[in-house]
Amino acid sequence: MKATRTLTNQHDEVREMFRHLKKGNGHTGELVQLMASTLVAHMLVEQELFYPASLSAVDDDHPEKPARREERVLEFYEDHATARYMIERLVRTAPADRTFTAKLMTLQKLVLDHFEEEEEKLFSKVEKQLGEQSAVLAAQMDTLFERTRRSGYAVGRDGAAKTASSPLRPAKGVRRVAAVLE
Repeated sequence: MKATRTLTNQHDEVREMFRHLKKGNGHTGELVQLMASTLVAHMLVEQELFYPASLSAVDDDHPEKPARREERVLEFYEDHATARYMIERLVRTAPADRTFTAKLMTLQKLVLDHFEEEEEKLFSKVEKQLGEQSAVLAAQMDTLFERTRRSGYAVGRDGAAKTASSPLRPAKGVRRVAAVLE
């Protein structure tokens, strides 16, 4: 599988979680925890593996473009920082709280806009330049994603989002969307 397909699959899974959360199926708290674990694992994969690979991929046809790509990737890192903050606030808010829906919708807008920009402006260019290395990168990304998501999402004493790849306490009962909705 290609690296960008791996990320797009993760994007699609998060999109599905947002759809189910909007419906309010009675598993909201559990689904928010799963989404938090999934998003934090996804962001870690991008930051630790995909973004560095995308910056080192050479575009022989457009040698002046690396500066623009770097600028865009730095913006993606900032999106991630904002998303982490928003995830922390959402996870700490009870679904019955009057601010819950506003927090959820704000996070959804940021995340979906971020996904769209990556998919439209970065993925195809990087995939072309990665060539054979894309499959190797995809395997590394899958491994890191699953290991990190399995550890779950927790909010540390300092209020920061935590996963297995950082000093954290694992969340309990992390499952896939289908399992939550059964």
